[in-house]
Amino acid sequence: MELHIQRMQDRISYKRQNRLTIMIFLIILIGCSIGLVCIDFHWSSIGIIIALGILCLEFIVIAKKKKMNKLQQTISSDLVIIDENHRFFYQNRIFDLTSLKKVQYDSKVIIAFFEDFILYIEYDRDVVNYFQSLCTKVIDSTMTPKRKMSMLLLILLVVAFCSVVMKLITGVGYCLLMNTYLIDWTGLWIELIIILVVIISIGLVLIMKKHSFPIYLIGCIIIGLFIVLPFGKLNYFNYHDQYLAYRIDDKQLTLYDNVRYLFGQKVFEIDTNFVQRVGQFEDVFYVAYDDTYKFYAMNKITQDQDSFIDEYEGCIYGNEWMNLVIKQHQVVMNQDVCEVSLVGNQILYISDELHDYLIQLDNDECKIYQLDRQYNNTLRINPDLFEEDLNKQETEKSISTNESTDSSQEESKQESYEIAEEEKDQQRYASYTQLLEVDDISTIKSDENLIKVQDEDDIYQAVKSIDQGITRIDNSEGVILDVQILDMTIYSQNDDQYGVYITRRIDSSVAESQTVQDIILMRKQDQNYVGTRFYSVRFMPSTHQTHNEPYDTSWTTDYLYRVDGHNIVDNAW
Repeated sequence: MELHIQRMQDRISYKRQNRLTIMIFLIILIGCSIGLVCIDFHWSSIGIIIALGILCLEFIVIAKKKKMNKLQQTISSDLVIIDENHRFFYQNRIFDLTSLKKVQYDSKVIIAFFEDFILYIEYDRDVVNYFQSLCTKVIDSTMTPKRKMSMLLLILLVVAFCSVVMKLITGVGYCLLMNTYLIDWTGLWIELIIILVVIISIGLVLIMKKHSFPIYLIGCIIIGLFIVLPFGKLNYFNYHDQYLAYRIDDKQLTLYDNVRYLFGQKVFEIDTNFVQRVGQFEDVFYVAYDDTYKFYAMNKITQDQDSFIDEYEGCIYGNEWMNLVIKQHQVVMNQDVCEVSLVGNQILYISDELHDYLIQLDNDECKIYQLDRQYNNTLRINPDLFEEDLNKQETEKSISTNESTDSSQEESKQESYEIAEEEKDQQRYASYTQLLEVDDISTIKSDENLIKVQDEDDIYQAVKSIDQGITRIDNSEGVILDVQILDMTIYSQNDDQYGVYITRRIDSSVAESQTVQDIILMRKQDQNYVGTRFYSVRFMPSTHQTHNEPYDTSWTTDYLYRVDGHNIVDNAW
């Protein structure tokens, strides 16, 4: 038997080279994991990942160059002859093939492992068969697609393992530095389970090497499910790399600041039976509960309320529907003096008889956020009007009522609309309250306050039908409305009473487009629904506490409809 030996290497240098390669590979993985973890702390850590990626590419290029150099050195191989005792002579040494420890081969080279040396031999199928007759440990290391996939899955598992370990280490450091503490025990248990899954997967592969691919695949699937599925109870808000989180437990909402990963600082707790809404306007976080509001500014408030209002004394903001005036240390909206409190830097909370608002004042404009409808509006400043002009106008109004009639009508148009909607809400709430006392809703018929939907299996389509019916009743002759329901969030009680927050975009033939939020209350019996819609979300019952995730309907045309006068027609799309 002939062997074409390319080169020889001692076992010590071979082990050192393997350890160095593994060490560099692990350093790159750990570095990438650190970069991924640091993204939770600051976006600039993306630079760490890019730098490590470049380092990894350089490492691959260097490794390929070394491999090419070795190939060039081994283009000419040495021919040796094996005698009948399975021995041969090479570089002043006698090698006995019966003392082989292990043999690895692929499509290019055969690597024979002896006690102190390693021989690299040109690939030959007959040589492989010969070695298999002498050594029980002959390994085919050809990189098949299955093995490549196993290697990729192993890398993903190692990255997941390193990321979790780095998160825990950096999280503990963040705790000590920022005086925070662990706020998400569920998340911690999930991370520990991920570490355990990786260890078990690698351990099983060491025992059952032939089944490495399915074991790694199952491990990656389990970790992926833990990452994707919403096991944690924390909900997050962010503003310019500042993070808040809140948790709603039984009859309690807890807010945390300086949140990173699983750690943060508790800001406050609210004891309440029902949280109506949680939201954010600029850097102000708010909670609506029990018909009141709680606010928290992500940035520390550095202003005084009186001096802030004085800064904008005499400013007048307005648009077609609304006007806001700051005069005599008061905020006046649509001629109503509002209650005011400073809840953030340049952000005021104001309340009138109908609604609550957050406003952000600037030199050129005033941003208004209506809290109960979660609706944004912008008022522009009129630079020609100051306090003296305002006083002059008020004097002229007292002298000549006729001259101010048109202006007063324009300013009161929105207020009249709100009052009319409030009256409708009261009537419809009375009808809905009577509906809850009816034993058999199949006897109920649709009217101007209640809409009945029969034989409907899909609750979302039932919501659409009720909204469609109320829109048809409230619309005016000659007005065409194209309505798109953008999302719905369903709250329920005992699977027969439902409260639904819906967000709608309304395109009118006589007015500008607008996006509004309303609520629909409805009762279900068998496959029948009876319900109504309210302009004010304060009619949402506090007993409706269980709810689904918001259902995004903006991507489909199934929740589009057109109303022409008091008739429902096909939608415009």
